[in-house]
Amino acid sequence: MFAVIIPYYQRQPGILAAALRSVAAQDVALPVHVYVADDASPAPPEPEVAQVSWPANFQLRILKQPNGGPGAARNLALDALGEESYVAFLDSDDSWQPDHLSAALRAFELGYDAYTSDWQVDGGDKLAHARFYGDRLRLTPLQDPPWARALADELINYSVCGPIGQLSVLTVRRELIADIRFDSRLRTSGEDGLFVTMLAARRPRMLISSRVDTVRGRGVNIFSEGGWNSRAAFLRSLYYLKSRIAMKPLVQGFPVAAERLGERIAVGRRDVWQGLFACLRRREAVPGEFFELLKQDTGLLLSGPATLLRLLLRR
Repeated sequence: MFAVIIPYYQRQPGILAAALRSVAAQDVALPVHVYVADDASPAPPEPEVAQVSWPANFQLRILKQPNGGPGAARNLALDALGEESYVAFLDSDDSWQPDHLSAALRAFELGYDAYTSDWQVDGGDKLAHARFYGDRLRLTPLQDPPWARALADELINYSVCGPIGQLSVLTVRRELIADIRFDSRLRTSGEDGLFVTMLAARRPRMLISSRVDTVRGRGVNIFSEGGWNSRAAFLRSLYYLKSRIAMKPLVQGFPVAAERLGERIAVGRRDVWQGLFACLRRREAVPGEFFELLKQDTGLLLSGPATLLRLLLRR
């Protein structure tokens, strides 16, 4: 039995309905329980749900919460799960190919704990794995099914630095999640990477499809709203760095992941200082999250002068 978790916050009607149609089109005979976690969306979910015709093996439940961000919405659904064996995630502006869940089921039948595939952005022509990793993904092809590639490496070596399995492409065994939840304090960035890294620390076996199972849409995207030189972008950099600092205990015993995480933390610190300087130039109040992060990460304070010098030299 599958659970499909969809956090929902959109301003434009019709976006959720498109995602739900792609779920209803899945070619699986197992029961599928769809959980739409309404995060106080301006466009209500009920009219969207009413536009979709569901097969007999599908059930849908709408959950509601005050606006708390996508992590809190996903946690709401995780806490509401019933007897489902597998959990799939889908953002409300993304869509699946009809064989997404059946491919995941095949992975579980072969003994794997997690399944993902390649993916692309709607209208884009470059696949995500090539964009983020090139030929660095260590994969072992399977003869049956022909699209299957086993990850011949620790998942955590990738989850600390990039979306090997963006959440809309990720399906996992329920017992792998167990008590793991999203950090809802990371409102606009980093909560998904931290969640996957917590899963990865449990050393799951992952099967990856060479096919494109998921197309990412262009609805409300908290990771890009506000532009890249805005207060929203500064907050995203703070949340991203906080998520990577939280990963440090998870990579103990994973030397490759620890090295890669250190590189990402260094980049994250630089981005935070750049965001701070942009904030000061706009004469805006500095968010309290910056001072909280200074207390958590002593390296952030130490990296400030070098980042300032680089910015001055550029100018």
